Amino acid sequence: MWFYAAGGAAISVFGPSVESIVEDFGLTYSQISLIITIISFGFIAGSLGGGAASDRWGRRAVLVPSAGGAALSMFWFAASPTFGSLLAAGFLIGATFGPGLAAATALIADLARERSTRALNLFNTAFALGAIVAPALVAVCLAAFTNWRVAYLVVAAWFASSALFFIRLPYPPRGNAVPPFRSMVRGLTSPLSVLLGLVLLLYVGVEIAFGDFGAAYMERTQGLPRVAAAASVTAFWIGVLLGRLVVYRLAGTWRASSIVRWSLVLALVMSTLAALAVSPALAILGFVLTGATIGGVFPTALGIGLRLRPEMAGALAGGLAAMASVGGALLAPMIGAASDAAGPRGGMLLAPVFILMAMVLFELVQALQRRRAGDPAGRAVPPVKGSIDA
Repeated sequence: MWFYAAGGAAISVFGPSVESIVEDFGLTYSQISLIITIISFGFIAGSLGGGAASDRWGRRAVLVPSAGGAALSMFWFAASPTFGSLLAAGFLIGATFGPGLAAATALIADLARERSTRALNLFNTAFALGAIVAPALVAVCLAAFTNWRVAYLVVAAWFASSALFFIRLPYPPRGNAVPPFRSMVRGLTSPLSVLLGLVLLLYVGVEIAFGDFGAAYMERTQGLPRVAAAASVTAFWIGVLLGRLVVYRLAGTWRASSIVRWSLVLALVMSTLAALAVSPALAILGFVLTGATIGGVFPTALGIGLRLRPEMAGALAGGLAAMASVGGALLAPMIGAASDAAGPRGGMLLAPVFILMAMVLFELVQALQRRRAGDPAGRAVPPVKGSIDA
């Protein structure tokens, strides 16, 4: 869980420091979104390779170098003197963290098996905790040192301590033979896997809107001072944490598909409230409620995907995480361009659009699953092995 928390901090430390980075390097929001895109490309490459590597050579062989590499990459980002250096360091942050996240997710699936929905939501609360700490960390660093770079050094040390933990961690033996490469490709490119990956992609777009551009929205549109605006992003991640804890409790009685469906419906309403808020208080309330309603979507949809082919959990975790990160590569520039053209509120209004698209795609997932279960009319059928409701 410590590594998940470090990952959450690494993801969310960027948003609250955006305005300071913009001033230090003289950047536009479109250039800021390019940093997110580059991080996402690194994450895509790392996730695809790291997940499959952990299936073949074991989880430890991926987790230890991933955490160590992420620590060095965060240090480089903190010390970067130019925009080009930021881009290079950003790529390495994604390329080193991605393999570890895929391997850690697969390790949880190895241990939890049929209870993967509950387990992934529980472990992803640690990710949310790290994301909660990071905005406050940036706010403290801005207030105490007037320097955003110190926060990145703290996160670098966080990753380094995770590497030490992974060295000492006992690992369970692998229970399944590694499937051949062609079988992995078929699993990753199946319609259900692709549709679930697209849902995760759009979820990441919502996270970027709130986590990376939320501070700019609170400062420029809602009029909060910079330190307060940076800290206000914490509201979104507190909501994510609470939402995942609720889903952890519900997963024993609710079907996974019902959790995802109703989470998306409620998140559509709450994200619209946040983007159209007429006061800082309403905006912060919208941040909390959006996080609470959308937070369980990522780990629950990921758990659905991993149960489809448990014998290739690492490759599937890496593939789905890579598809999710495409959201950073494609949607971050859209949010940045909308923020440049129409102000930060314009960028925030893309979040409910992404959620609406995810709702449509998940309905397609359920339609495919009903066909697979032999119930094209949508009647109630018992869950089957590999089902999104199992």
